[in-house]
Amino acid sequence: MKRPIVIILLLVLVLAILVTLKIGCHKGPNRSAEDIAGQYVLINLKDIKLANPNTQLMTITAIKGKKFIVRGIGWVAQGEVHDQYAYYDWKFDDGRTGRTTMFINYDDHTFSGHVVGSGLDWWYLARHPRTGTK
Repeated sequence: MKRPIVIILLLVLVLAILVTLKIGCHKGPNRSAEDIAGQYVLINLKDIKLANPNTQLMTITAIKGKKFIVRGIGWVAQGEVHDQYAYYDWKFDDGRTGRTTMFINYDDHTFSGHVVGSGLDWWYLARHPRTGTK
């Protein structure tokens, strides 16, 4: 049972490294929240190989410059873009709080996210629900 978890964690690490390397050419001060604004489907990475993985919807709305808000079912967040990554501090309707760090692929507007807080610790892949891109 422990072997699949180790394999998943290694795949997540490799994905994060590949995303970081791929987006390295996009460094610069011109990135804003507009670059990641849109609606996304979140897929828990532990479920990624299932025929019908559990998914959630999330909407990112740019506020100003690098700042954005995020809305999901039963939670809201505020965050900021920093070149290759972004973060948002979230709060569930029941009061639980935490932070998600996202590693962004600007080429296809997908990203991986690491959710931590209030007993949660999981990774997701986010993509546009229809085309895989923004």
